[in-house]
Amino acid sequence: MLLLHDTVPLTADTAGREHRTGFHTGDAWKIVPCLRLLRPDLRIVTLPAAPTGLTVVTGLDPSSTRLRERRAVIHAAYATLPPDGVVAAPQHPLALGLNEPQWMARWLRQARAQ
Repeated sequence: MLLLHDTVPLTADTAGREHRTGFHTGDAWKIVPCLRLLRPDLRIVTLPAAPTGLTVVTGLDPSSTRLRERRAVIHAAYATLPPDGVVAAPQHPLALGLNEPQWMARWLRQARAQ
């Protein structure tokens, strides 16, 4: 299981590559749509936990080199991805779940069963 923080961009200014504000999360959120597209075998959910989200990824294969082999292509495709669309409508690109213990426990049970 992998946990990623700062995966729900709050505003375009705080979620960009360049640090322009006092509060800055950067563009870590880009890993979520990237993994969802390139690794459909993974189970991914993003919790809208304060302040900027927490993404849970299961089904990882430590021996997989798929992402490493495509690193240059991935970087080229996602480096310039603007946060505006994800800030406006985060549900689909970030696979938003519910920030509720019972919901997350059910999600984890289902992830283990697969």
